[in-house]
Amino acid sequence: MAAAELDEAVVAANSKAPMHYLIAALAQLVMAFILAGTIGHLGSIEPVKSVITALFIWAGFVVTTLSVNYTFQMRKRQLILIDGGHWLLVFVIQAFIIG
Repeated sequence: MAAAELDEAVVAANSKAPMHYLIAALAQLVMAFILAGTIGHLGSIEPVKSVITALFIWAGFVVTTLSVNYTFQMRKRQLILIDGGHWLLVFVIQAFIIG
């Protein structure tokens, strides 16, 4: 919360909004579907190769997008590391399951 400069009251008021969870679930499904399609097109459907593919996608699209957005939004570097690490874990787990 400190890295994102969020207030506890605002987070508490918005934490139970069902729309947040619906959007997150749909985004995860889309991400998994696209990752599976990419891995399938590359013909690397085995755990290690799938994870390597996910790492390249994460480095090429997620890290670069977070870095640009957060830099222009003047967010703390710590937030890039937290969010980037989160998405790295998501990509690796999804790719391992797909593989």
